[in-house]
Order: sequence, then C-alpha cells, then structure tokens
Amino acid sequence: MDYLDIAQNIVRGTKFYNKETTFNEQSFIYKKTNERLQDIIDILLNKDKILCVIGSGDQILNSLLTKPSIIDAFDISIFPKFFLELKIASIKSLSLEEYISFFIDDISINNEDYYDDIFYNKISPNLDNQSKEFWEYLFDYNSWYDIYNSPLFSSEPLIKSYALEQNPYLSEYNYYKLRENLKKKN
Repeated sequence: MDYLDIAQNIVRGTKFYNKETTFNEQSFIYKKTNERLQDIIDILLNKDKILCVIGSGDQILNSLLTKPSIIDAFDISIFPKFFLELKIASIKSLSLEEYISFFIDDISINNEDYYDDIFYNKISPNLDNQSKEFWEYLFDYNSWYDIYNSPLFSSEPLIKSYALEQNPYLSEYNYYKLRENLKKKN
C-alpha cells in the first residue's frame, strides 16, 4: 500500500495508527504549532542554517521570515511535508484573509464546497508535482472538511486567537514579507 492509499484510508477511518508507538511514519499532521514561535524569532535572526522538524510547517514558515540560506527539515511521518507544501502554495496564492479562512477559521460542512473549489483551485498551480498528486488524490474522494477533520490531522483544538498570536507570519506585514521571501527559496 503506497502513501496515497494509506492517507486515503486514514481519512476514511479504515486505517488506524500504530497504537504501540505514538509517532511513526504514518503519524498525524499537526494543524498548527504548539510552540510559542513569537518568542524564538529573535534567536533565529542572522542564522544562516536552520534544522527544523516539519510538524505543522509553522516553524519553517516563521523561520523563513529571518531569511536563512538553508533550512533542512525532517519529520518521522510521511504526511507533514505535504501539508507544508500546501501551506507554502497557499501563501503564494491566497490573501492573508483567505489563508486564515482555509487553515484556521472553523470549517463547517455547510461551506465545504467553497473551500474545495475556490481555494484549492487557486492553490494547486503552486504545488510541486508530488504534493499536487497527494492533495488531488484526497480531494477526488473527500471534501476539505472531511480531510482536515479526519485522523490524518491532530485532533488538538485550533483556537484562532492563539494560532494568530503564536505565528508571526500571520500578521499582515509578515505574511506578505514571507510571500516575497518564498519567491527566492526552494
């Protein structure tokens, strides 16, 4: 079974995580950071190289505000890299308000088509081929609401005010600064 089928089965609830280990190659994706990243940005200033766990991707996105030349990223799970790529493509494609609406605001079943059709169609041209294949495979069978609220993602509550406070890149100035920085980075 390849990673696309594994992800699909996790979203559908037909594949469950290995209960013997909390973290493994099929572990869930964090929706947001659980660190106070606003407290470490000053530490990262003038650092040329950064090594970072992918997790939710927020650590990497905030680190890119400091303009390092290299960020090496890793994760035990195979799925967070696809979420990071989705976030990067979203920053390149969406306004700050749209980004917050897509990733942070409460997604309800009533407006799931809005997220799927409007936002993803804007985002997908900026995805790398492997990430595009991953997300399109999931979107072929599921809504964003179903994907984002499935066991593929952490069930940790997402509180908008806390997520905005934790992530300097979600301020208007920094969001568009990050977009410019992403144009210069692979």
